[in-house]
Amino acid sequence: MRVATFNVCHGTRGAGSPLDLDALVEACRSLGADLLALEEVDQRSPRPDGPNQAARVAEALGMAWAWVPAWRRKGVVSGQALLAKGSIADIAMLPLVGHLRLGRRDRRSALLARVSIGSTTATVAVVHLSLESVDNLAQQRLVLGALADRDGPQILLGDFNRRMHWVRPDVERAGFTLAVDGVPSAPRTTPHIRIDQIAVRGLTLGAVTVVDTGTSDHRAVVAEVSADPR
Repeated sequence: MRVATFNVCHGTRGAGSPLDLDALVEACRSLGADLLALEEVDQRSPRPDGPNQAARVAEALGMAWAWVPAWRRKGVVSGQALLAKGSIADIAMLPLVGHLRLGRRDRRSALLARVSIGSTTATVAVVHLSLESVDNLAQQRLVLGALADRDGPQILLGDFNRRMHWVRPDVERAGFTLAVDGVPSAPRTTPHIRIDQIAVRGLTLGAVTVVDTGTSDHRAVVAEVSADPR
């Protein structure tokens, strides 16, 4: 199973650039993912060319989809999406509220769902954590706590806004294997930090690649994941 996480920057190429949903669709298609987590996905937007980005990508790629909101700014509701070449059930939103930032409460969320692709069924969590370390560590631990209450294989992925060596201790204590190749994923044009992460529990993590899709301000992280041998 090919798994990917991609912060899509609202379907743009970065701050100040125009929305290009066709480019977003093709970028997601190029990843060839069976399971695709998207962060900074707009659900309702005053921007032209369609208000529902997750649905637009999912329809084009022939995938099931789910979405949860995180914040609303200037009429735009943004959040996390999960797309799968299979079924998605038991969808839940976990609120992740942070401190005041730029005069506003930094509202974040995680998407949790049960996904079945072929013979593999797993609980999946998609996160986009706050920028501030005072918030994102607590948010990371809240998500891990929510996953601890669920049985079976699990996949944790998204934009953590946390470097790999900050993420690794917590997720490994929780029984996850983190993709630790060290290749940077952000910013896309001159990447020097890895803040987009994939971790699995009860599954085997294979080859990991970081992909420049030519859009967004992040690169996508892609991993091969398989069931643990019995």
